[in-house]
Amino acid sequence: MPGRAPAAVRERFPVLDERAREPVASLSGGQRKLVESLRALVLDPRLVLLDEPWMGLDPRSRTIVFEAIGRMAQEGRTLLLVEQNVRSGLRLAARGVVMEGGQVRRVSRGPEILASPRVVARYLGRWG
Repeated sequence: MPGRAPAAVRERFPVLDERAREPVASLSGGQRKLVESLRALVLDPRLVLLDEPWMGLDPRSRTIVFEAIGRMAQEGRTLLLVEQNVRSGLRLAARGVVMEGGQVRRVSRGPEILASPRVVARYLGRWG
């Protein structure tokens, strides 16, 4: 997959470009997450569903995926992100949803949720 991606997309994921000839099954879990992001960019969908895209990634890869997700949003894609790394997810979110016990507690712009001392204290804690 990485070897067939357009050059502009491959440049965003240099670690995958280095391993383009290898089967995806031989990649680490974090590199497989990068392949998922690469596929989303290559296929150019209008809606992208992301389930914890940062899980298992090293700091460099997390930054690459964070930037790719931000770019997808800026390019007009709709992103549905389920993420336990709440602060990173909400920084990107046009709309964030806070759920507790399966019930929606708040719907607002992501940055507004992060700016709410009450939400931060209740759901994110000091280190959230």
